[in-house]
Amino acid sequence: DCEREPLRFLDEYAELKWTSRRCATDVRCSPHQRELFLAAYGARANPALSDAEGCLLVWNLAMRGRPELAFTCSSAVLTAQFHRYEPAIFFGGTQAGGVVLWDARAKREPVLRSPASGGRHTH
Repeated sequence: DCEREPLRFLDEYAELKWTSRRCATDVRCSPHQRELFLAAYGARANPALSDAEGCLLVWNLAMRGRPELAFTCSSAVLTAQFHRYEPAIFFGGTQAGGVVLWDARAKREPVLRSPASGGRHTH
């Protein structure tokens, strides 16, 4: 029963390009493939101008040194999820109050965002 099992450290998944000086804000297991999990990350401490504010990385348990997929966002990503039915779709909630959607078949940037309205999302 996973509710009664204590958490225990298994391994570290990190890559300097993406995770250096960033805190993980959310971690979720894939409902599609047992070996995949995603991690959402906030803004980098002392970022360079070229750094994305936030990112979402999809990790494979067999590859500790680099993420299988990497997505960027113009705001820190505070929470993220796998799509329930479509394995290539991921969505997240940002520090700016927006909801973003990434598609692994497209680019690293979100393919869909909730519109900004008075500093809050409207959906």
